[in-house]
Parts: sequence; C-alpha cells; structure tokens
Amino acid sequence: RKPRSSFWKSPSCRPRPTPRLQVAGLVRLEGALDAGATPGVAGDVAGAVGLLRGRLRLELHGLYTAPRAIDRGPAAVATLARWAVGARGCGRVVQGRLEIPLCLGVEAGQWLAAGAGITVGRQQARPPWLGLLAGPGLVWSPHPRVGLGARAELVLAPLRARFTVGEELVYTVDPAGLRVSAGVELRFGPGG
Repeated sequence: RKPRSSFWKSPSCRPRPTPRLQVAGLVRLEGALDAGATPGVAGDVAGAVGLLRGRLRLELHGLYTAPRAIDRGPAAVATLARWAVGARGCGRVVQGRLEIPLCLGVEAGQWLAAGAGITVGRQQARPPWLGLLAGPGLVWSPHPRVGLGARAELVLAPLRARFTVGEELVYTVDPAGLRVSAGVELRFGPGG
C-alpha cells in the first residue's frame, strides 16, 4: 500500500487552478437615429470606451445630437441640439463570432436650444437632459479585434424640458423614445 503522501503527488489528484477571466478593452464609434425624445427623427454621433470580461460588458459613452429645426410658424423658429455622457452595463451572450449584449444604462447632459426668444425670452436655453437606457444589441466579429454592431434602445426621459418662443410652446421633450445605432468597435488586450 502506497504511503498517503504519494497519493497527493499524483498529477490526476492535484487541485486544478481556476482559469482567470481575461479582460479586453474596446473603443467604438457609431451613428444613431433618435425618435420620440427628440423633435422628429434626429441624427446622433456617439463614441464609447469599455471593458469586456467574461459575460460582462461595461462602457462609458458620449453622444452629440445634431441641431434640428423646430418650426411652429414664422414667429416660432428655433434649433435644438443635445450632448450627453453616460454609462452602460451589459450581460453578454456570446456564441462564436456573434455576441448579444443586453444593456441597461444612464446618460446625462444638456439640451442646446437657440432661436429668437427661445425659452422665456432668452436667445439661448440650456436645460438638463437625463436618459435611462435599456435594450439589446448585436455584435459580429469578423476578426477577434474588430466588432461590427447594432443596437436598439428604449430611452426614458424623466426630465421633460419645455421650450417656448415668447408665449408659444414649440416643443416638450417626450417621456420615452427609441434610439437605433450602428457602428464599429476595436478591441485590444488578451480577452478580446
């Protein structure tokens, strides 16, 4: 009978080291269409940096909505733009080259309104913007370091700014909207 100590020296009986989850970074550039929380359909330019670790995706993002005209007659003309920064946390369903991120997020920023008398007689108005984000995405990776993606998000707007020209209300931010985006991301690090 072998001594007890030799049993633990057997390669098959040694405790196996737990695999360490790899972390990768990402940088993304995308374009988007916003509807509902903006007047009509608005175009956005956005970018993000983030981390991928196992089934988790974390992102910090920035967004700029190009100015749109609000026209309610000859005496009520204004333009409305927006900027925001925010964060998203996503669970990742990964199957080979395909990834489905399911995300929740928040963003905050400012409306940029300009026009003759926009918002209580001032030339320019800067009310705050707050958006709560939720929605799925789809990322296809033709190469481990490149991802081509699209996302659809429900955007909830708890702060409903009201824009007036003189006494006339020209636009109120809707409580909810939809944002559809597409872009490309570059990944770096061992877990990409």
